[in-house]
Amino acid sequence: MDDLFICGTKRRAPVFQRIVSLAAAAVLLAAQFVFRTLAQTYLMPAQTVPVLRGVLRFHYVENTGVAFGRFGENPAFMWAVTGFTGLILLFLLVAMCLGRVRRGLPTLFITLIMAGGIGIFAERFAEHYVVDYFEFLFVNFAIFNFADCLISLGAFGLLIWMLAGMRTQKREPNA
Repeated sequence: MDDLFICGTKRRAPVFQRIVSLAAAAVLLAAQFVFRTLAQTYLMPAQTVPVLRGVLRFHYVENTGVAFGRFGENPAFMWAVTGFTGLILLFLLVAMCLGRVRRGLPTLFITLIMAGGIGIFAERFAEHYVVDYFEFLFVNFAIFNFADCLISLGAFGLLIWMLAGMRTQKREPNA
């Protein structure tokens, strides 16, 4: 792929699409903080609420680590990862504002990643932890939150979109 999801002027998202994407990111970010507040209000530490028996429950955890709760005992590493994440988010935000993100699906996927990433970054920076509350019971997996879902959906969608584009590009004859 010639320019993946960050592009030149010929494929950039129109101004209206950029405004809608930034507004959608703001709404998703607000939703993240509403869910966090609800979890703090109704799921005080160590309380759980079953949602679907054997499948999903709400379980309040203050995650002081990064990468599925790891590295919480190493503050220097955690802050290095947080700083690096902040730089990536700043890059994506500037790229979105300047119209350097491709129009269409890449704009959607970057919007999801930005909304979730900014939510986690702000929470970790302000509180030094992230509130997690979704727990799958049928698999041994980390407890996570709405922002994690946004980041995962955006990253997975962007990856599939890029792989599909590479596959299409391989099929096209070279001119």
